[in-house]
Amino acid sequence: MALGAVGKKVSLTEKAYQMLREAILSGELKPGEVLTEEGMADLLQISRTPVRSALQQLASEGFLESGRKNLTVARVDAEELRDIDQVRAELEPLSAKLACQKGLTEEQAKELRAYCQGQEQAAREEDVKSFFHAGENFHIRLAEFSGNPFLASMISRASMAAVRYLTNQARPEHFLDASGAEHERVLAAVLSGDAEAARRAMKKHIQGERGGKENGSCETDFQRTGQGSADHEEVHRAGGESL
Repeated sequence: MALGAVGKKVSLTEKAYQMLREAILSGELKPGEVLTEEGMADLLQISRTPVRSALQQLASEGFLESGRKNLTVARVDAEELRDIDQVRAELEPLSAKLACQKGLTEEQAKELRAYCQGQEQAAREEDVKSFFHAGENFHIRLAEFSGNPFLASMISRASMAAVRYLTNQARPEHFLDASGAEHERVLAAVLSGDAEAARRAMKKHIQGERGGKENGSCETDFQRTGQGSADHEEVHRAGGESL
């Protein structure tokens, strides 16, 4: 979703929030970039009040960092990615298990399957943005379908942080893989009614993706300038993140 004028059919605050969040996730707004109320209001062609509320919400969710005078797009470094790995390795299998125990509706299963298919298509077309978007949605929505809002909130934040990291790599296309097919297998396990099988399928998916990404490119635009080399080495030790 490119930044531009917002529509008037939804809350301006919510729309501004959605557009700014998408711009951060897609890498359109880069880590370290300064965001001002005035600048974003001019860009979105709305008043500063809804922009201020949207920026405050994004800051509370970790997308932005507060400086002395301005807000900047938060960086996700290798150390934080390692923390994300550890959290998701425990929480994602739980969400699959709970979703299986609760049971998915036909519409929920259809939605998750669409994300799997969308990710497979994006990989074939080398559409990095759509690939990450579909994978992120699969994990977040499955967590929401678990029936545990607190769990879903933590997984959502972790998933979006991982997407921010990967989309700001120098060659994010190197992370295109068979996640769509992996997600299909996770979904099949959830739909099987075997909660332990669902947990194991998600655990295997995450561990396999993490191992595969250890061989991927983890060089960010920030690191290409000669900065952040320690982070670059650390992420190879920590491994990548599954999406």
